[in-house]
Amino acid sequence: MKWIKATKNFLLDLLFPRQCITCKKADTWLCKACCNYIKPNIHQVCYICRRPSEKGKTCRSHFSDEASRQLDRLLVAAHYSANPVLKKAIHALKYGSKPEDTAEKLGRILSQMLALHLSLFHSAACVFIPVPLHEKRLKSRGYNQAEVLVQHMVKTFDHPLSIDHQLLSRIKHTSSQVSSSTRKARLENLKDAFAFNGIVDPNAVYILIDDVVTTGSTLEECCKILRQHGAKQVWGLVLARN
Repeated sequence: MKWIKATKNFLLDLLFPRQCITCKKADTWLCKACCNYIKPNIHQVCYICRRPSEKGKTCRSHFSDEASRQLDRLLVAAHYSANPVLKKAIHALKYGSKPEDTAEKLGRILSQMLALHLSLFHSAACVFIPVPLHEKRLKSRGYNQAEVLVQHMVKTFDHPLSIDHQLLSRIKHTSSQVSSSTRKARLENLKDAFAFNGIVDPNAVYILIDDVVTTGSTLEECCKILRQHGAKQVWGLVLARN
């Protein structure tokens, strides 16, 4: 069996040589020099009105309308368009013609950005939920990039953190959110897309994990489901905002 695994790894190295996705430096998927070009968000904003907000807290005025959808806060590690290195890394993580092993290694590097921002507001009562993929997309991609990120992120802390992979599932195969240009269109596209499977702890802080957020509609639809089943605090933590 060892020789089979070694042969497989040799073939994968020939087809997908390990090199930095930006500068092509060998033996790494994202080198330290290129990582240094990524500018993290120093200041967070309310994800709805974009006004400065301490640790991404949502302005209370937004809870008067569609309150069940609104996240209590959204923490964004970096800006998508302003960071071409990060943009390329996220695109490679999701769409690159790379084996799952490559996604794992690239995800481990990117997860450090989430861990850095998580340390700003972490509490022992947190439960992390990677935004789920529909089984069709999961089958075609081979992995859920949000799960890859959260699994590596929790390993950076010296105390156990709770991840719930089953609480939400995606039961509707939707078109790509990229093709939906408006918030209204995105929400309509996601209507009845998620299902709830389990029990909510009303004392826990549920933190939705994803790679990129644009209008926040995907996170909001997940938030709505969690609130309907008793969640009191629902936050979001993402790599970048487009």
